[in-house]
Amino acid sequence: MTKRPHHHPRPVNKSFQICIFEDYTAANLSPYQLTRPCYTVPNGFYNLIERLQQYLPNTPITLQCQPSHEIFIRKRFPKLTVNQLNKSLPTLFLNGRSTFSHNHLLAMLSDINSDKNYLFIKEQNIVSIFCRDELNNTMFQLLLKRPRFEELIKNARQQCVVEEKKYIQLTSHWWDYLDHLSGNLAMDFDQFPNKSLLEGDISSFTTLTNDHNMYIDHSSRVSEYVSLDASQGPIIIMDHVSIKPFVRIEGPCYIGSNSTIHSHADISQTYIGKHCKIGGEVKHCIIQSYSNKGHAGFIGNSMLGEWVNLGAGTTTSNLKLSYGHIASYDYHTETSNSTGCQFLGTIFGDFVRTGIQSLFECGTVVSSGCSLYGSNAHATYIPPFTWGTLDHYEHQHIAAFIQALDRMMARRNILLSDEEQLGFKRLFDQLHAPADQVPHPIPS
Repeated sequence: MTKRPHHHPRPVNKSFQICIFEDYTAANLSPYQLTRPCYTVPNGFYNLIERLQQYLPNTPITLQCQPSHEIFIRKRFPKLTVNQLNKSLPTLFLNGRSTFSHNHLLAMLSDINSDKNYLFIKEQNIVSIFCRDELNNTMFQLLLKRPRFEELIKNARQQCVVEEKKYIQLTSHWWDYLDHLSGNLAMDFDQFPNKSLLEGDISSFTTLTNDHNMYIDHSSRVSEYVSLDASQGPIIIMDHVSIKPFVRIEGPCYIGSNSTIHSHADISQTYIGKHCKIGGEVKHCIIQSYSNKGHAGFIGNSMLGEWVNLGAGTTTSNLKLSYGHIASYDYHTETSNSTGCQFLGTIFGDFVRTGIQSLFECGTVVSSGCSLYGSNAHATYIPPFTWGTLDHYEHQHIAAFIQALDRMMARRNILLSDEEQLGFKRLFDQLHAPADQVPHPIPS
């Protein structure tokens, strides 16, 4: 008897594109969504775009974003397509809230037969959608509206093979970035090609613990009397980093290129982006690029956006006196809800500045574009473009805000373009109608 030949489905090959989208949850995930999508937030060594460029360097990437983000996204990623789709290629639509290892991405791609459409889910979330032919453009147009899970299921289920992908990580709240931080840093170090290389200018008076769990770039300098302890997780020091004397760093920790760690800093379980200046005590934090916390003060279980400057003595509380669960502002419900976290500090949006001795309660949300001062603990939710102190909040003068930001960026030799300035003015006008004379923070 002749055996029937075994049918092997045709797996997806390099002739496809990836489109990163934001769903309903992503659009209001954190303060950063004022000017940029959630997939620009680092989750491990990389944000989602950088991760895909590492894993699949030859695969075209298209970005979906809100119209108000386009000016900022096009400047950030000038070589990527924004809000347009090549209709001739099959598309893997990927949720901007997702994070995965290289192996997990390859496993998902290996499950795809290029002759079919696929809908990959995790619980009540869309992980990704693989589309071809007429469904490709239909799904692209739907995803531009940042739909809810139910709407996506209704439109895609009948035309797709539905599979669950439990191993894909999805971020649903801003504090999830902190919960995933240590695991993602360890995951990315495991796949890092240069791990265990110590090539920098390292003082002979530096103490290295578990140095096989480190990477120090050849252009970076580690001064005398520094302690680097990688026994609890990897330490990665990228190019042109300067670590001053008497610093203690405990892994897992990632320090991005051109950053400076000031003397006597005590840092653990933290991501630090590019061009940052860090001092004082920093525990379990994500500090994004071009941000400064250069002085004494404690920042714990907190996130700093880009272009943030914290004045000397700025401190976040991260544990209640009762040791109970901490509440934080939810952009969807516009109320404070329990996070289930015992330790949680503050999330600072992009372009936030604080004066000396500024204090913040557990779970505080400081929206983007705020300038705050005063020594009393601030409100636990502060709306975008707020200026002032606990006793007197008011809207920023947008012209003065743009002028200060322009000066700040000029110090890093970066130009704030006319288009970006206009983008900030439009955002300010959209958020603050003429009748809305006073911002409405949620008090502590």
